[in-house]
Amino acid sequence: MRVSEKQSLAKIFVGVRGGFGGEAPRVLILIFCPKGMIFWGCLNMPDQNFDRHSIQERVVAIIADVLKLPKDVVDLEWMFGDVPQWDSLKHVAIITQVEERFGLVFDVDQITDLESVEDIIDLVEECL
Repeated sequence: MRVSEKQSLAKIFVGVRGGFGGEAPRVLILIFCPKGMIFWGCLNMPDQNFDRHSIQERVVAIIADVLKLPKDVVDLEWMFGDVPQWDSLKHVAIITQVEERFGLVFDVDQITDLESVEDIIDLVEECL
């Protein structure tokens, strides 16, 4: 079946939201397709001025939040499974939150190599 040029046209709208008060800006993407189908997405635009200390602070805050622990008890030497709260589901939640809050997408090989808090910080630093 051949799709006519008129049928294949879609309208794409892109906008930026946020970026105020320490909030990372986000790129909003809306795609309106023929027959009323709508697709949308939101991409974080990471702050490219992160130093190692600020990355470490954010990663520790994410881990503390996901594991429901105070930030001051999170140890950079912790390995996956060292604390009872850090199980496989929480590990996935940590990685997902790190990707979302830094505007990153890790590949499977990178994710399988993440075994400690320090590994996560190193990977974020490498990817930014």
